[in-house]
Amino acid sequence: KPLKLGKRDDWLRDSVAEFHSGPINIGVYQLGAGSFWGATPTFVVKTPLIPGLDKNQSGVEIIIDSVINRSQKTEVVKYLDYIRITKTGLYSFSKGVMQLDKNKPYLEGTKSISFGYKGDKNSIAAIEGKLRLRLPKTVASINVGKLILGHTVSAGNYNLKVVERSGNYVKLHVEGDRGKIVRFRVYNKNDQEITNSTDFENKNDKLFAKVSYSGKAKRIEMIYASKQDVKTYPFTLTIKDK
Repeated sequence: KPLKLGKRDDWLRDSVAEFHSGPINIGVYQLGAGSFWGATPTFVVKTPLIPGLDKNQSGVEIIIDSVINRSQKTEVVKYLDYIRITKTGLYSFSKGVMQLDKNKPYLEGTKSISFGYKGDKNSIAAIEGKLRLRLPKTVASINVGKLILGHTVSAGNYNLKVVERSGNYVKLHVEGDRGKIVRFRVYNKNDQEITNSTDFENKNDKLFAKVSYSGKAKRIEMIYASKQDVKTYPFTLTIKDK
């Protein structure tokens, strides 16, 4: 049974297109397009509670191949990114732990993207592409023990170099397979995890990871999939008629 998408109570409101295949449920919200920005859809992805996907930085890969306009002409698009999906639950301050809402047995992630498209939003009839689930079968880790500028660690076909540091984040230049990175974790001198978030940036064909934290960081650990099970789900998102 497909997980329900449709109308939402947040700023995304209602979907303009939906697609379901196997465990994959994907919707397009807030679709915009113009000559300057191109197409700017927001995607929402829902899956069941699949092991290895929760908070996985590369667990869901989205590829946009083409846009079909109302004249049935196809415009080729080359876009690839990752959507981080997490458990949707209610936070209990009394117990101090994340309590999963039993009425929300799924993982969910949202991603606003932009890609080249010459028409306006009303000219878009469908968006075609693929969603890939990258499920770790085995994982390994790399430890960056010195958070000083220029420090480099090489292991497991990855090179991690500290290129920037502030009071609450470290930026790393990452060389290696982006599609196998599971997550970054930051630890203090007592080996307690203090991670807040990780944001990726591609600049001049180089990949950077900005890892934010609370407190004083001692080291950073990158966890990656040493073996991975990849499943691909082609989709056609047909835009609803108004």
